[in-house]
Amino acid sequence: MEIDKYASRYSEWKELYSWDSCKTNRKEYGKFLCSFLTNADDSLVVNMNGSWGTGKTELLRRLYVELAEQKHSVVYIDAWESDFSNDALAVVCCELLTQLDHVSDKRNSKAKKAIVSLKKGINTCLKFTHGVAVATGELTTATASEGASLALNSITEVNGGSVSESNMLLVDKVQQNQVERVQAMKEIKKQISFLAELMHEVFGLKKQIVVLVDELDRCRPSYAVEMLEVIKHFFETKGCVFLVATDTDALQHSISAIYGVNFKSEAYLKRFFDRKVALPDVSILDYLKCQNINFDKYVDGGIEFSSYHYDLTKHIETFSLLFAQHSMSLRDIDQALQKFFASLNYVVLTRNQRIIINAVVLMNGIVEDMINSDEFVNRKSIMTGELPRVFSGLDGVINFHLSLVMKRNTKVIYLGGGGRSTLTEPKLVLSIQCHDKFVNELGFVNNDRFFIGAMISAEQEESVKYWLWEDYRKMIELSGHIQ
Repeated sequence: MEIDKYASRYSEWKELYSWDSCKTNRKEYGKFLCSFLTNADDSLVVNMNGSWGTGKTELLRRLYVELAEQKHSVVYIDAWESDFSNDALAVVCCELLTQLDHVSDKRNSKAKKAIVSLKKGINTCLKFTHGVAVATGELTTATASEGASLALNSITEVNGGSVSESNMLLVDKVQQNQVERVQAMKEIKKQISFLAELMHEVFGLKKQIVVLVDELDRCRPSYAVEMLEVIKHFFETKGCVFLVATDTDALQHSISAIYGVNFKSEAYLKRFFDRKVALPDVSILDYLKCQNINFDKYVDGGIEFSSYHYDLTKHIETFSLLFAQHSMSLRDIDQALQKFFASLNYVVLTRNQRIIINAVVLMNGIVEDMINSDEFVNRKSIMTGELPRVFSGLDGVINFHLSLVMKRNTKVIYLGGGGRSTLTEPKLVLSIQCHDKFVNELGFVNNDRFFIGAMISAEQEESVKYWLWEDYRKMIELSGHIQ
């Protein structure tokens, strides 16, 4: 049986979300998680916890492709796409029926009968969706009175009577609806388990139907809770496994927003999930290396980098340290990279002379702007006050590169290696020329010292546009409009 028949999104995702294109090095973890999910003997609802921007959606879609290739019927539900709906049950039912419709492709009477029974049970439950609370007795976003109101409306419409004339009918009708809904819920679970067995027997598929639920923490709090309750009460059954990806802390806040700050949301969530798995941390350096960042094309476009001129790939190492220092998520990193390369693209497009840019300064400024750093706000092109005293680690590297793009007035110009020149009047020079420790303690020798000298000369050339801090600030403020 073709994979597309039991995994409707496979053709669309198989190339885009293969393990070969995974930039987070989570292939082994993903395969392990698939094994954990599909070897459950009974029903299983698992919460995959990961904070915003840690790559949950990317991993979930790769799991979809992996599960499909392992011959599992797999369903993907983007809860955020249906957030406008007021009916989580209808959404889950629609996705299940649509994405599992392949069961009725073959002329199999058992399959047809199972699908008909499933649809009948779903239809019964959907008739009075707002009355779910009456049937389950659980906390829901709809109240029992809303269900009763719907029932009452249906009675008076059919009988043409008044509310007072329908009191007894109302009690009977609500009771009847409750019994029907409970029975329909049992029927839904029964038929899903039967379908899982049938897919194995008829189509040779693995027994578990795996349902992947994404973006739940982005939904309205009431809708997120309703979705969990639907999964718990209607679809938690043998043969059906759910993996729900959330930022669990954010989801707990959503629940508290509904039921009050004193509500024990963490304990409440545990009622819905059998297990919780954590999303493993990603090596930022490995992630950046997988981005295939190409500085050479900008060199060809007329940009000369005054940072790591001898090995442009060393920018990746510094960027990774910078992102890690500020605990940036993968989504934040992607945004910073987008701003960085949008800036370089703009420079290549608009330049009319040779441009010298320090990539470390540019990226550091972009990150500072993103985190609303006071240092970015207060930094001036002309330095005043004491010289930086940190000369080691990432801070020392940043200080060094900033000293190449900022200026200050001085009477003493250091030449490196202990040499210096004393002037009679203060002169405005690059900050690197004001502190010999930058050269000596950071280990810049020979070619590096020669290159620093070249940059000092280039800053004074009229035929070259040598970027100083004010140029970086302007570009960073432009790219800051990219959110």
